[in-house]
Amino acid sequence: MDMSEDASSSEDCSSSTLRKVWKFRSSVTSTSQEPKVSTSDYSKCPMSVSNMKKEQKRRPKPKDGSVLFCGVCGDKAMGYNFDAITCESCKAFFRRNATKTKVFTCSFDGNCKMDTHTRKFCSGCRLKKCFEIGMRKDWILSEDQLSKRRHKPRPSSSPSSSSGPLKYESATPPEVTSNFTGYDYLGSNAEADFSPTKSEIEESEDEPKPCPEDILIQIKNIEEKYDSCFNSAYTEEQADRLKTPSSANELFNMTDIFIRRLIKFAKKIPEFNKLKQEDQIHLLKGGIMEILVLRSAMGFNKQSSVWQFKTAAASKEEKIKLDPSVIAKNLGQSMYADHISFVKSLHELTQSNSTIMTLLFIIELFSSDRPNLQDKDAVSEGQEKFSYWLKLYLESIYPRNEAKNVYPKLLLKLLDVRNLGEFSASMASQLDVSKMEPLLVEIFSLTK
Repeated sequence: MDMSEDASSSEDCSSSTLRKVWKFRSSVTSTSQEPKVSTSDYSKCPMSVSNMKKEQKRRPKPKDGSVLFCGVCGDKAMGYNFDAITCESCKAFFRRNATKTKVFTCSFDGNCKMDTHTRKFCSGCRLKKCFEIGMRKDWILSEDQLSKRRHKPRPSSSPSSSSGPLKYESATPPEVTSNFTGYDYLGSNAEADFSPTKSEIEESEDEPKPCPEDILIQIKNIEEKYDSCFNSAYTEEQADRLKTPSSANELFNMTDIFIRRLIKFAKKIPEFNKLKQEDQIHLLKGGIMEILVLRSAMGFNKQSSVWQFKTAAASKEEKIKLDPSVIAKNLGQSMYADHISFVKSLHELTQSNSTIMTLLFIIELFSSDRPNLQDKDAVSEGQEKFSYWLKLYLESIYPRNEAKNVYPKLLLKLLDVRNLGEFSASMASQLDVSKMEPLLVEIFSLTK
């Protein structure tokens, strides 16, 4: 696709602008002591088998149509799991982790906030919350019990039922999240342990571990797709629209070209392309502000402290330079300070490594907590895959003990991205809609 097509914003924009663009694109293929949580701290009194059977009787769902919410993270719940009201994600997390002898730790103060997004960051606090609301680990069936239940002639429901393991191609992981203490920024189906195997323990923690060749090839391939979409030269018409903005409206309107390139890039990701069109749109609309923040960081030149854009001018390439002060002038000093602080800190943490940033960009795109998603599991699987790739890539460029420290720090940066995204969204809601590009009106969910 010729990038000049990105400039045709006014031609194909209407009340259903985003879907029209989508249809068009679819043809293009701390040092303090860490708090610890041990599952033995929450052990229940011994029970006889007969009493256990009585106790394990599933509590009925409310018949008055009441909506239930998970006592751990606040997500919607279908009913009781292990004697407490939880969502399917926390049910699976508890089943996999509650009976382990492993001590779960919190890297912070041992009182992390739990919601549908932050539940993925600290396994220690999440497990602690599970026990606090009354979830019972003695209700978790053993493998033998599960096997006997499966072979019963008359199947019955059980509070410990769950979906089977995920299926992966060769370049994707078996049921995994992260082996980095206290974090699992992955999907709802992915709260498995990532404890090192015997062979991994035998490997030196002071040396990098080579990334599997097939995964490294795919990482480089997707990075090339990103580069071709976002870092290609701008046409003269597009370059005219990147001149220093004089208002908040003009500054936001500049993102029109980025959004069109984002759609083009997203359609090149197989896991994204397999999603239903409605879920693709919900991911973009629900995460556009956060994705904009990450793209801003990736396009920032740390040495000259400006954003640079290539333009195709005759036979030579020129670069447009945009000073970050445009944020202070049009959106305020507070927004400028927070944004630039984040951009510089991300470059420092990643050492301006474009591969790390690209994987973070895609991980944020595949966020299963976006509103109105129909197939959250598919989105979670996508995020899990790219999180796994990030882990392997970090272990290939850093000594493994250092990679274990960098990985959770990178994921915590996504919390900063969320905060900046919310700030940006609140500012966008105050724009003069009559002066906004139609595509932006729709994707920012602005009201005329």
